[in-house]
Amino acid sequence: MADRPEKILFYSRSPMNSVMIRPIVRRLTGDPGLRLFFSGKPSIPSEPMEEILAPLRGRAEARTDESSGEAGSGGGAQAPGRAVPHWVVRWRRFDLFVCPDIAMPARRTRRRVQVFHGVSFKGKAYSAKIHRYNHVFLIGEYMRRRFIEKGLFKEDDPALHRIGMPKTDPLLDGALDRTALLAELGLDPSRATVIYAPTWRRESSLNVEGEAVIDALAAMDLNVLVKIHDHSRDPETNRRDWGAWLDAREDARVRRVRDPDIIPFLGAADLLVTDASSVANEFALLDRPILFMDVPDLLKVYSVSADLDTWGRGIGTVVRGAGNLRAAAGRALSDPKAQSEIRRAAAADIFYNPGQATDAAVRTIYEILGR
Repeated sequence: MADRPEKILFYSRSPMNSVMIRPIVRRLTGDPGLRLFFSGKPSIPSEPMEEILAPLRGRAEARTDESSGEAGSGGGAQAPGRAVPHWVVRWRRFDLFVCPDIAMPARRTRRRVQVFHGVSFKGKAYSAKIHRYNHVFLIGEYMRRRFIEKGLFKEDDPALHRIGMPKTDPLLDGALDRTALLAELGLDPSRATVIYAPTWRRESSLNVEGEAVIDALAAMDLNVLVKIHDHSRDPETNRRDWGAWLDAREDARVRRVRDPDIIPFLGAADLLVTDASSVANEFALLDRPILFMDVPDLLKVYSVSADLDTWGRGIGTVVRGAGNLRAAAGRALSDPKAQSEIRRAAAADIFYNPGQATDAAVRTIYEILGR
């Protein structure tokens, strides 16, 4: 009798989570020896699961559904596999569980893989909760060192796999078309482009001075892209409904990025403005200038776990207040090679297999399954 297909469960709590696993899902889809399942519990309670799983379809399919007015039902139409309710995950057994969040509801599944959703100097990932997983897909050497320094793993622990970040592969594999993307947004591709991508929390630069940051950039002769964190879309935990405000703020050169996948927009940008988001490390792969809005109150929140000494904000320039942003952005764009050496060194330390991380992830999943 033929072997039964092996069941893999992918778990997401936000659209950003789905973007992290999407390259792996796409590569595994169509393998007759596998059955793919998708589930999750929204980190924003009011957000339906079909919106969280929608990124698994990709940008083109999502645009088609928006224009036709069609929507998935209960999430099943949103993923290249079967969606299952969150409560089912607790008692049903799968052959493999893959998650980019520290949440671990699938306790009956023996083989559990953590793929992470970024490498942040805030340091929240380095806790004993990682032992909920028996396979850890490390993003880079920096992450491996930190786990070992914290005493969470030994040097030769077989749970650690050198993978990288599949989400970032398009930054380096030639898949992105800057001109086409900006033209699609109605922006002039000949103009320099800046992307503002702050982290979340009430102490983030978005909640402290987001309007002033965007206005300062809009006052320059630039295309301005604004990508807010998934959690910043929740009006219950932010000082305003940032999605609605940004929709109203758009003009001839300012666009809100609605796609949960920031990678194509990083590829289109000449300059990144952030605060404490792990997106800064992803942008470092492109060796382009980075500005960090200073967020002292946010850094206090992570004072115990944060690592500002290794790379931290050293891969860019710290800007203290929106009033100083315009001048700092002008300097960065006029001398884009400044700090190039430290950006390249950081990217080499933070990411394994740049441009080929999906290959490494899929190969390792098959090895874990014994295929």
